[in-house]
Amino acid sequence: MPTEIDVLILNRNLKSVTEKLVEALETLPRVSLCGVIDSGSRDAEISSHTVVRDSSDFAILHGLRPNKGYDLGIKWWLQAEKKSEWLLLLPNDSELVNFESAELLDELEKFPLVVGVVPLSQGNPYTELLDPSRIGLVWNTHEGPLLLRRSFLEERFSRQGYLLDPMNYRGYLSFLELALQVYANNRALVVTDLISFRENQTHVFNSYQLIGTEAHSENLRLLVSEGETWLASKYGVEDRWTFEMIVRLVFEEFIKVNPDIGLLPLV
Repeated sequence: MPTEIDVLILNRNLKSVTEKLVEALETLPRVSLCGVIDSGSRDAEISSHTVVRDSSDFAILHGLRPNKGYDLGIKWWLQAEKKSEWLLLLPNDSELVNFESAELLDELEKFPLVVGVVPLSQGNPYTELLDPSRIGLVWNTHEGPLLLRRSFLEERFSRQGYLLDPMNYRGYLSFLELALQVYANNRALVVTDLISFRENQTHVFNSYQLIGTEAHSENLRLLVSEGETWLASKYGVEDRWTFEMIVRLVFEEFIKVNPDIGLLPLV
């Protein structure tokens, strides 16, 4: 049976946007399930495709943001009867650009060490570095859509109870920390343009009150200030550049240990 992808979309008070994204994805090749994680939406804005919801006072007041929201969805997915190999996590401001899922999944079958895939947005500099496989090893990417292998998620939830640290509420450097988890456990993280999404930033700028978040500039300020406090508390590191150096060193050690992995490092 061909490898399949399940999709979970994180929604907070943008029902119509979320429904449109589900409709765009649910009939695509190799997509087995397309559901929604609800992050404390008001009743009128809950998607009809919702599979798991946090209706706690905290979620209703503040929302879950990607770290808590994705972890909620992953936990539901791991406990569900359906057992697809891959899970695609999406913010609901994602818009589909490309979805060559069969080509991507068939390519990933050749690389069992790959446990995470970050879809590249249009214009991302990594796109120009990809070889004909359209997949490349990375250690530093922007947060956004994320495709994950089941076995890795089972391992992380068994060991620590989450994938993305819920104490890092706004997700500061969360994909950089993910890369550290991946490479420190002798696994690999890649980027690809075989599946691709763009971020519709109009929702962040124009609908932030409906979503229940801060204005964009204030959210960025809090992301950094709260994130630096989290980083110092967890790792004893005062700035992102030091943390980036740590992750890069772990990545380079992975390349040395796995010289025959068959994937091009994009550095």
